[in-house]
Amino acid sequence: MKHDKRIGIRLSEVQRRRVWEGAKSESASVSQYIRDRMFAPKKDLSDIAYQLHKIGVNLNQIAKRVNVGDGVDPDELGKVVGEIYKEIKRVRGVI
Repeated sequence: MKHDKRIGIRLSEVQRRRVWEGAKSESASVSQYIRDRMFAPKKDLSDIAYQLHKIGVNLNQIAKRVNVGDGVDPDELGKVVGEIYKEIKRVRGVI
């Protein structure tokens, strides 16, 4: 595709630096980096949102048990924390 049309935009110094560093980290020109961000297909986050909701429900159940004085199974807590870290990695990979 021919890219022969120009657009000028104004950015703050912080924004300009973020664009410049993002392009550099992907070994892309600033123009290509911006095109990739603007016109890349949108990613479906519904599965991630659902998984994060389930984790939140689990955490809420654990918090309720702690608040009423019931013990919390360390293995169960470890499982929930592991799920949280797994989803964080997925979110970072998508965004």
